Amino acid sequence: MTRDIDTEILLCRSQLAEISIQAETKRAELSDLLRLAAEIVHGVKVGSIVVHQGKRFTVSSIETNVGGFIPWIYGYSFKKDGTPSKVKRCLYTYWSVES
Repeated sequence: MTRDIDTEILLCRSQLAEISIQAETKRAELSDLLRLAAEIVHGVKVGSIVVHQGKRFTVSSIETNVGGFIPWIYGYSFKKDGTPSKVKRCLYTYWSVES
């Protein structure tokens, strides 16, 4: 009797692991689609130059969300000599793409 229960538990764990892998794949696909939407709708992608509080930043990463709002941008500001800073900052949604 316990052998049947153990077998069922192993089967359920195996199915759960498979579902977890599928969910992670779907999350990654959704994230890629949201980044593409951010590029199309907001004109921003990794490497773009954006302005935040009067300072210029180069975009290093984009954090999207399912809500469809403006994505959070992470980037490096430019020093006075024009070289990028080493400090990565989150600009949240308060940025605009430099034209």
